[in-house]
Amino acid sequence: MRFVISLTVLLLGCFGGSDAVYKRWLRNRDFENALNWNVQPPRAPCGNDRVIIPEDSPVIYLQMNTTLRELKLPRNGEIILGSNMQLGFTMDSSADCPPASGDVEFTAVNPAMWVNPDNWCATNTELADCQPNSPVDTENVPCVNDDVIFLRHRSYFVDLGGNLQVAVKSLKLLGTSFTTGTFTQYVNSTDGRKIFKPTSTGTMTSVSITRRGCDDNGGCACGNDQGQIQQEICAIRSRKCERSPCKYPVTPVGGCCDICGVLFNGTRGRGFNFNSFKSKMQTSFFNDYSNVTTAISITGAGDLQLVLKDQEGDGSDSARLAALIKADIEDDLKNGGHKYALDAISVTGNSAASTSPHTGGGGSSEKLGGGSIAGIVFGVVFIIVIAVIALLVFRRGRPDLSKLHSWPDWSNFSRNFTRFGSGIRQPPSGSATPPRTLGPLDPGFNNPLYNTAPFDDSNAREMELRSPMEEQPTFDVRSGDRGFDNPMYGAPPGAFVADASDTKIAVEKDETKGSSKN
Repeated sequence: MRFVISLTVLLLGCFGGSDAVYKRWLRNRDFENALNWNVQPPRAPCGNDRVIIPEDSPVIYLQMNTTLRELKLPRNGEIILGSNMQLGFTMDSSADCPPASGDVEFTAVNPAMWVNPDNWCATNTELADCQPNSPVDTENVPCVNDDVIFLRHRSYFVDLGGNLQVAVKSLKLLGTSFTTGTFTQYVNSTDGRKIFKPTSTGTMTSVSITRRGCDDNGGCACGNDQGQIQQEICAIRSRKCERSPCKYPVTPVGGCCDICGVLFNGTRGRGFNFNSFKSKMQTSFFNDYSNVTTAISITGAGDLQLVLKDQEGDGSDSARLAALIKADIEDDLKNGGHKYALDAISVTGNSAASTSPHTGGGGSSEKLGGGSIAGIVFGVVFIIVIAVIALLVFRRGRPDLSKLHSWPDWSNFSRNFTRFGSGIRQPPSGSATPPRTLGPLDPGFNNPLYNTAPFDDSNAREMELRSPMEEQPTFDVRSGDRGFDNPMYGAPPGAFVADASDTKIAVEKDETKGSSKN
């Protein structure tokens, strides 16, 4: 076992402009973090607990005075004690320590993913409170213009992933600021591998520290809404996507989940200022809608994106706010676009976004315009007309038996049908059943092959089934032949005779042959 008691000397780094956005790492492996133990409800170990640190545990930082009943340490592990920290042991029961169901075990043994949005929070300063997460999920992970902070007096276990190219403005870990080169060396060192887990496959993600912020007044893209990094982020984030309660959810560029809200996509014009636009939106609109989460950013395609999302509800608040913003921007475009310096905008999302703010239109409700109603009425009328025409054609097209002059005599069969085409045969009247005949059956239409006498000369042409080019067999009676060869029988020529005397001679010859054999 390696047990280290140390006082860490921390250095302060400095950052650039005051408008920088900080992304602070949230997950730690501290002893006093209630979420790192298997106790329910969550709490840190106390005087009545037998505490177990598993073999595969990362470095644990202990910086508060703690009393335990027993502490079981791994054979190869490390616990860092903070300055002036006291760790004691007692066998006496403590009334201030809630009972546990068994041993209290440290469970935060797996590394936390860099690309998981839940492991970061955005702040205005290093130690400020976290702001609400952006509905654009990829922007909750450090962007190319962000300052990354790992607070000092904490222990971390981070999985950078593999084969990714990450770029940030600056990175400060445990009070030390790094460059691209020094951070790469630290990650590969013995101490660095205790914090950043080495990848088992492929190449570890490289982190580039640019030391440059956004120098474009029109705004800069985050850089995470394209390529493999977005896929890695959404692969984790999409597991926690909730079902949207609204009828028409939307997905922002860089978002991993559907949301109930409205999206604005704008084309930046000449003189557009990103910070000025954010300030105008905040003072003119956002302050009056506390239930709406907003996000303004530049997409990877270079467009301005404004996202409005209801914190709770079906998007109705976002729709009303979007109607106000849309009306103001469209009015500015009509007057030359000097206020916002946008060339064009498009609105996507809840249908209520197009509702006038004075009507109080709801979030997921829809209203049909005059064109939609006219289209529905026309469709119904068209269907009715088609149905009437089909009915008329059907009635006029039914055959009338009384007008079929060439119909044969059906005296034996007409009584068996109560209605033409019914297909239901009725029993004949009377007690006796009439004999079955081989008369023609009802074909339903005049067919030249039916209802004619086969040997009627007047209908010979209709009954002609042979091809006009077909040759008919002839009887070539030669000398000594009495008939023609039939292939079905093996009789030789002359086997078929013409009169009785020939038959008698043939029989006598057969009898003579039979007696000679005997």
